[in-house]
Amino acid sequence: MDLFADLAGGGMTVRAVSGSTAAVLTPELVRNVYGVDAVVLEHPATGRPLVAVSPLPAA
Repeated sequence: MDLFADLAGGGMTVRAVSGSTAAVLTPELVRNVYGVDAVVLEHPATGRPLVAVSPLPAA
């Protein structure tokens, strides 16, 4: 088990997670935590997850 900490809304939330970074760091997680649309790509030089974000459309 690993821990994932996110900083959003002026506070920190720590979650217990299981799996690789690529498996845990999903567009859904980024949207739920930060309120933005996200795409998780593979960084071309390192192979590590790279998150590209954009604001959610206005309601």
